[in-house]
Amino acid sequence: MMHFVVQEKNILSAQRGAAMIATMVVVAAITLAVALSLSLGSLGGLVTVFGEEQSAASFFGAEACLEEAAVRLRWDSSYSGGTVGIGQATCVIGVSGSGSNRTVNATSTVATFIRKIRADLSISGGSASLNSWQEVVE
Repeated sequence: MMHFVVQEKNILSAQRGAAMIATMVVVAAITLAVALSLSLGSLGGLVTVFGEEQSAASFFGAEACLEEAAVRLRWDSSYSGGTVGIGQATCVIGVSGSGSNRTVNATSTVATFIRKIRADLSISGGSASLNSWQEVVE
């Protein structure tokens, strides 16, 4: 009879060990899933922040190109635009109009982000005055 009691204790110990291993596997899987979820969420946040920074850089590039156009128009009233590199931005400036009234279109690109500004300037005696400007959303 003693032999059966020892064998029964070994079976119970083996079942407890198997249950413990199964519990540890489940806990490890849940921990891994949570860790991956947090990592991917953080990566998504980084991508979003990076995109916002590039979009802002493109906008500031368009503003800088508008200022560049105003300076060039002060020096040369026949300036009609061109391509300018400012920081990360590549900007295309277009100037239209004649006499003292000019319209400047500045299109700035940083990576895949494009921002556009249109402004009306008055040119008079070597100075350029900003009458209005707006971001063009297409």
